[in-house]
Amino acid sequence: IDFGSVSLQPSEIAKLAVLLGTAWLLSFKSVGINKFRWMFALGAFVSVPFLLILKQPDLGSALVLLPMVCAIAFIAGVKWRYIILSFVLVLIAVPVAYEHMHDYQRERIQAFLNPSFDPKDGGWSQLQAEMAVGSGGLMGKGFMQGTQNTLGFIPQTASNTDFIISVIAEETGFVGMLTVTAMYLLLVFSALRAAIMAPDDFGRYLCVGAAAVFFMHSVVNIGMSIRLMPVTGIPLPLVSYGGTFMVAMMCYLGIIQSVYGRRVRQSES
Repeated sequence: IDFGSVSLQPSEIAKLAVLLGTAWLLSFKSVGINKFRWMFALGAFVSVPFLLILKQPDLGSALVLLPMVCAIAFIAGVKWRYIILSFVLVLIAVPVAYEHMHDYQRERIQAFLNPSFDPKDGGWSQLQAEMAVGSGGLMGKGFMQGTQNTLGFIPQTASNTDFIISVIAEETGFVGMLTVTAMYLLLVFSALRAAIMAPDDFGRYLCVGAAAVFFMHSVVNIGMSIRLMPVTGIPLPLVSYGGTFMVAMMCYLGIIQSVYGRRVRQSES
């Protein structure tokens, strides 16, 4: 949504709202995650933003909601039989969902499964990103010396967002990419550590949900650049360009820090 020279991405605000709403709902002692009425209420609450984001269309951002909510529900004590049932339903829904995808979304999946699929069009971006990662070698080509990026083989519209990790890998090599990956693991670990130390269920669920968002974004973004996952429009936290996305990431970090800070103040009092 454009407001003059400023643009807003509603899906990022929706993800933050779902995190707050889910954590708030499940934090009530009277709410039983294994009771049908509460499972239905949670599903209805998540379905509204999920379907709206999917309608944009923005499949990647919509899918991020699912692991975030599932992680919170798992910590809230959902029974394993419901987890297995949900997994089975997802497997059944995959072929049905594939038939209703847009053409460009199906092309991305085909390019992921078949490296030689349409290398000059549908599979171009993923192929070039993979070449950039491989050509970086151990130590990289140096700052601004990556040919796949500077010569425009990686589309300029994606080199600073969806495929930013390919640029980093080409310029800093395996060592640089490993460093970035380790920093994301440390970030997720810190969020989970704050969840363990949280003074109440609400804070615990917030930290777990935020950790799931960071984990999902980083794994999918890095994975699609090395052909472990299909290409989706999911940016890399704290690195990819994007105003609303960056503000949302800062909000997640602020929530985690607030939960951890509350634990510190209570222990001192």
